[in-house]
Amino acid sequence: MGKKINNYRYAKILVMTSFVLVLFGCSDNSNSNFSNWMEGILLTVKVPQVETSNEPNEPTLGNEFEIHSFTPNVLLENSNFVITGKNLLLLSPKTLWGEVGDKYVSFISTTDQEIKGQVKVCPSPMIEVQIVSPSNGKEKRLLPCLGSFYYSFRSYFLETNQAISNFEPRALNPSLQGLVNLGEIVFGIEPQLPSGIFFDSNTGIVTGIPTTSSNQMFQSFQVTASLKSNPELKIHSEFKLIVLTSEEKNNRTCREITATSTCNGPSPHVCSNSSKCFMSKLACISDIECGL
Repeated sequence: MGKKINNYRYAKILVMTSFVLVLFGCSDNSNSNFSNWMEGILLTVKVPQVETSNEPNEPTLGNEFEIHSFTPNVLLENSNFVITGKNLLLLSPKTLWGEVGDKYVSFISTTDQEIKGQVKVCPSPMIEVQIVSPSNGKEKRLLPCLGSFYYSFRSYFLETNQAISNFEPRALNPSLQGLVNLGEIVFGIEPQLPSGIFFDSNTGIVTGIPTTSSNQMFQSFQVTASLKSNPELKIHSEFKLIVLTSEEKNNRTCREITATSTCNGPSPHVCSNSSKCFMSKLACISDIECGL
């Protein structure tokens, strides 16, 4: 590059020198032959062109990544996926899921042709991915991403010999709705529910009339919702319940009291099942010995 610049400078000096000589030659009529000769030199001198760099400022087809496949077609939280394509070393979680992509997904291993990753948390019910295929070229594909579904965020307090109500999966859950959109689903539960309580495998609703106390013990249950056509495609939920007799329920019920020297606060509460004094009803019903 330096050599070309020097040649350009030498040619420029030669042209300027020749131009001056022509002016002197033209001022003297007797030197007309000399002038014609110098003009011929000027016509034959070629100024070398300066070469410009071909380095691109923007990505070209040669250094862009391409996603050829993204499997599976339905993503689940805490499950793995595989991406195949071209120039995948240029791809990052932020490229797929934005600036907070690292919160949602992690790459386990990466090569230029394949990425193995894991979904930690679904960023949204549907994820958009641009796939490049030989037949269709670039096309946007929407992949469902399913997380957990929920019953109540609080434990269920059931009373013996009393019918159960409002014990079902929370409505409008995006993951559960996303699974329903894929086809018919079925629910399952483990372990078995206490005596008198029934589980509807078609709806996930719990009904019945409990007959036996759980002896002040909370029990945990795991519920799955799976696609009938593909049982491996399933999402999960969990809830806790306790079955109380009427007396046990009364002993767990929070009651407001008048403030005393040993129990005061904005709204002091107690329950017979605990010796504690609670500063508010919320604190009382959040206690494992009370709760109602």
